[in-house]
Amino acid sequence: MERDEVERPFVAQLKAMGWRHRSGADIGALDAGMPLLKGKLSEALRRINLRASDGAPWMDRDDIERSIRELASVPLGQGVFTANLAATDLLLNGHVLSAPSAEHGGPSATVQYIEWDPDRGGLNDFTVVDQLRFVNSSGELSVLDIVLFVNGIPLVAVECKRPDLAEPIREAVLDLRHYAGDPLDEDDDDVRASTEATAPAGVPELFRTVQLLVAASGDTAHMGTISSTPAHFHPWRSIQPEEESRLRGELRDAGLLAPDNDRNPARPRPLTEQQKLVGVVLRRAALLNVVRHYIIPLPVESDDGAVRLVKAVARHQQYRAAEKAVRRLLTGKTRPETGDEDERGGVIWHTQGSGKSLTMTFLVRRVHLHPKLSQFMVVVVTDRTQLQRQLTRTLKLSESDVETATTRTQLEGLLRDGGPRVVFGMIQKYGAGLTFSGEADSEADDRNLVAEFEQTKKSKKVRGKGKAKKREPDFPECSTSSDIIVLVDEAHRSHTSFLHAALRKAIPNAAKIGFTGTPIVTGREEDTRRIFGRGDSERGFLDEYRMEDAEHDGVVVRIRYEGRTGEGDVRDGASLDRNFDDLVRDRSPEERAALLRRWPTERDVAESVPMIAAKADDMLEHWVTTVLSGGGFKAQVAAVSRKAAVQYHHALRAARDRLLADLDGYDPASVAGIPPEKLGGGFGTSTRRTASGRYFAVSTSCRSFRRVPTTSAAGGPSGPTASGRRRTSSASRRGSRSRRQSPSGWQRRPCTRHPRRVTGTMAQARGPAMLPGPKPRQSNRKPSGGPFPTLCTRKAPSPS
Repeated sequence: MERDEVERPFVAQLKAMGWRHRSGADIGALDAGMPLLKGKLSEALRRINLRASDGAPWMDRDDIERSIRELASVPLGQGVFTANLAATDLLLNGHVLSAPSAEHGGPSATVQYIEWDPDRGGLNDFTVVDQLRFVNSSGELSVLDIVLFVNGIPLVAVECKRPDLAEPIREAVLDLRHYAGDPLDEDDDDVRASTEATAPAGVPELFRTVQLLVAASGDTAHMGTISSTPAHFHPWRSIQPEEESRLRGELRDAGLLAPDNDRNPARPRPLTEQQKLVGVVLRRAALLNVVRHYIIPLPVESDDGAVRLVKAVARHQQYRAAEKAVRRLLTGKTRPETGDEDERGGVIWHTQGSGKSLTMTFLVRRVHLHPKLSQFMVVVVTDRTQLQRQLTRTLKLSESDVETATTRTQLEGLLRDGGPRVVFGMIQKYGAGLTFSGEADSEADDRNLVAEFEQTKKSKKVRGKGKAKKREPDFPECSTSSDIIVLVDEAHRSHTSFLHAALRKAIPNAAKIGFTGTPIVTGREEDTRRIFGRGDSERGFLDEYRMEDAEHDGVVVRIRYEGRTGEGDVRDGASLDRNFDDLVRDRSPEERAALLRRWPTERDVAESVPMIAAKADDMLEHWVTTVLSGGGFKAQVAAVSRKAAVQYHHALRAARDRLLADLDGYDPASVAGIPPEKLGGGFGTSTRRTASGRYFAVSTSCRSFRRVPTTSAAGGPSGPTASGRRRTSSASRRGSRSRRQSPSGWQRRPCTRHPRRVTGTMAQARGPAMLPGPKPRQSNRKPSGGPFPTLCTRKAPSPS
């Protein structure tokens, strides 16, 4: 079943794409001493390495033998991963051969094992071998399902598993890691559930040069590298930049399309993930492209703080976006050619968490290693120091020179120098203009309100129209070269238009590519596309990878949220109006109108201290009653600015202190012996006493009590008696269950969803911890006494 449903279709598709097929029986067993197809590599070396003067071959038998021996004997003493990095360097950069043959004519020569130039890719040999037998250094025999050789060098190892297994991809990955001689730790939680009875023998000698590992099960196939765990193998779900019609034609030629694919051409059955991975990644030219540009060593930090090196391969959306960008750079028209706007750019809209910094890295690597784009300067514009540091570390993996300009003078000099390098422009927004990070007083992201006000006062108005004169950026022309690419991070931001104007003056003929993971505000989409260029997607982007795509790929988790609104009131509005009128009494009506439109902003409201304090109380209360009880979860607050973040820090600490003060004297013995279902399983309210004499409502129907002054039904203060027992009036004792007396300081209100039932928020207590409760649903009504909605947690039964 495995061979018929997975392995043979895999090989058949490769053959339809131009790969030569040899069976393992025909090849014979390879061994640790020679893990290569030596005959094919010998022919390829002589075919690829030619004299620059006349294009004639120069390698003799001795040159070939020494070059093959260098690749086949990369030491494994430090592990297969280290050996793989060393062999990869030989494949990408070549081997410096000393004292070559007399036909070369020089003291040394660089021997290339693979022809990477796409224009000369026909010189390479592509062979797929199934059921490859290999004898390791211990004499153990292993049989690999599929191995893909380029010029006799194994670059891809494929493990096939029956699709009816419980976890076929996982089992295939575990086998691949065993073959590589680097099995995963069986004590690791990620592999503990493996039921592998007999692990295959390791053949690390073969995996010195293997760049891609593929786990296939017929319907799907996942791809990783020699260091990838099962969690880091990912499917390939994109067809672009390839043409789907081309893939379908090849599958049809191989007899792999089901008959009903042709019955309704308008709605053909979708291709499987295995067919997509084979048809896009393992296409002969594409495989060399992926190996050279889209696999990089990447340092990653573990939970314990240790940093280790892994090999990372691009995911389908990263490869797709970078290839689209390169294709646009090669085929689009420059500004001098159009006489208007540059047509080589666009906006890459990839949702947050999809790896945009790695996409930039792959793009830069692709550009600087492309024979037609290698002389381009790449200018990366960002206003976030943390992202700049991250991108700097990542882009250094592209093997390009990286420079950072923190002042205007530095940037001007680098732009004038030109050359194939990466230049970071650290630009921050202050008021209506732009300031370089090195020239700013601090790294704060808060607005300089005084400077903004002064700019507003000095701005010249066109009287009668109320329109401000458009500000021109004060930036000189630095270079008119068209060999410049500008990558703008967070291209959706409001300062992009001004930035565009500045760049247009400094480098007027540069191509511009914008990256964003945030939805662009309606009304700004067209401006953004005008600045960067219009793409081929339905919404005019160069490439899109939306939230639902990331969720489907498992790149991000689905966000489930509960809407909560905060309502605020303006206090003493008349006095504020009088103060404003006094402040702008010397201004014209147009200037007054402009100031009113400009202030206050949503940010001013979001930074309001009373609003932050109210939200902090609500957030902490919600977290304590719904999250803390589950354990293992933390919370994160996203604030509008650093100023607001600090205010939230203080407000949350103050809310925490108030809560702890209320709970300081709580006596766990008061609920001792009471089953949890009695505390949280019935309707009504149970009260628990603290040492301070306060009572907390344990509500099992709805949790939205708010503390307000209350009195008992008898007219006196409601609170504990001297004996510590709850004091209630005779009227309340005679009341129904749904109208029980509330604890002191807490007011009962009818549930907005379930009439005749009480509601409450604080707190479901069980000793020092909180009882877990069901996920709350939002009510449509806002209760009195607070700006937040009542939350109801369960459906009330019919009144008895």
